[in-house]
Amino acid sequence: MAQQQKTGYFKASMEEFRKVAKEFQSFHHLAAYLVMVRHGNGRPPEGIEPFTHTGAGAKSIMTKVMVAHPTAKNILDDLLHKGFLTPMPKALVHHIHSRYILPHGRSYKQKNPVLDVDLSNALVDGIDAGTHHVDSAIKRIKEFNFPPKGDIPIDGVANETQQLDALMLLLELCNITDMAKWGGVDLSKGVWNKWGKPNKTCRDRKEGYFTWLATPENKVARTSIMTASLAHAGKRTEEREKDLNRRFWQALQALETKGLIYEAVSLVDADPDQDQNAKHLVTLRINDRHADKNDPSLMQALTEKYSTEHSFYSTPNSPSHEGNGDTLRIMLPTERGFIVGIYRPRFRASNISTGEWIEREQKAVNGYITSLGNLPPTTPERNSDEPF
Repeated sequence: MAQQQKTGYFKASMEEFRKVAKEFQSFHHLAAYLVMVRHGNGRPPEGIEPFTHTGAGAKSIMTKVMVAHPTAKNILDDLLHKGFLTPMPKALVHHIHSRYILPHGRSYKQKNPVLDVDLSNALVDGIDAGTHHVDSAIKRIKEFNFPPKGDIPIDGVANETQQLDALMLLLELCNITDMAKWGGVDLSKGVWNKWGKPNKTCRDRKEGYFTWLATPENKVARTSIMTASLAHAGKRTEEREKDLNRRFWQALQALETKGLIYEAVSLVDADPDQDQNAKHLVTLRINDRHADKNDPSLMQALTEKYSTEHSFYSTPNSPSHEGNGDTLRIMLPTERGFIVGIYRPRFRASNISTGEWIEREQKAVNGYITSLGNLPPTTPERNSDEPF
């Protein structure tokens, strides 16, 4: 789905999202505030800071959050009452073309909230590309019914509360996404899919070709992302730890199920479990059926050049698949490194970091293809009378 990288983006304050989530404990309130911030004026008149004023109102909330107008009006009133919005002075409404001042647009005795996260407009708007429509993140999460398939309900936790968990987790993942460095969520701060130790077979000792065979093992999350995404849920205690952990993993599964995040199977230089300074080397494969040229990968390049002779990926649904999970086989010019699944938000800002990443990723892929040179055939040629 190429469109997700081409949509506009807006700047926001993660701290304000966290405050709204904690204050109201409501998916609809957080989604409504996200709508208001998305409509912040990024190109205001001279002398006005960008993204400090918004022209949205109850109608926008009604449309984007999919609630009745009276409900949208009540939510807007709640945000105003708690100080998350301030009415624009009437004398300035037409000059600035905005109706409300966002918290980071007001003067505080304390330091103003920092606009520290870039978010894609598609989180709120979805994408319309001709006859092709893609639902927004808000709509996808609202339509998801917890618990995820195969799991069991968490006692005392309402469906809307878990929808709030999912939206906050998505925002936190966007906040720690570093496309230029990681091509996705920062492994030193977030969550990833851990792959088992690969079986590496030396194909050509002279040239240094190695066939890697690996399967995913389990998901791993840093304490920091688990804590931040559920900060609205209150203090972690020994009694609540199990349920809070389940809420986190169910929220992550919801985001995966609704296609709001996807996995980029990647080669890194160190085990992130042991080394938080591990570095991303190259993306091996994109586990997303919408992947295109905006998601370059080594497997895609190898397949285009050699078909599936030197790279192959199978799932339990693939013909002749063996085992319970996915299987990756790929030829690499090295036996060093670790395989991990890095998560990418589907809707991400088309900012400088994304541009730098596409350029760096393509350079890395081309470098590996060059290093591999003219690969030998998978099955070495033999004389007809030579036994196999």
